[in-house]
Amino acid sequence: YRLALDADEVPAPGTGLFSPVHSTSVGEVVLAARTPENSVELLAVLQDDAVADGRISLGSAEGAPLVLLNLPYTLDSDREIQR
Repeated sequence: YRLALDADEVPAPGTGLFSPVHSTSVGEVVLAARTPENSVELLAVLQDDAVADGRISLGSAEGAPLVLLNLPYTLDSDREIQR
């Protein structure tokens, strides 16, 4: 998944992502970078139910909120399941 964050620091790969859907981590940062607009965008692995809920935060359940963004390409979920 692709997400955005307003933060001074770019999160490191492996940083946990949290949601009120679960009491533990629901995913982690894979890659993050600062954008020309001075925000942070990241790619992450996330549990589908946390994505459906939409309330995802960085580092802890009370951490900085993340905003889900569209990927710049489409995924064929049927094909991904076959792999």
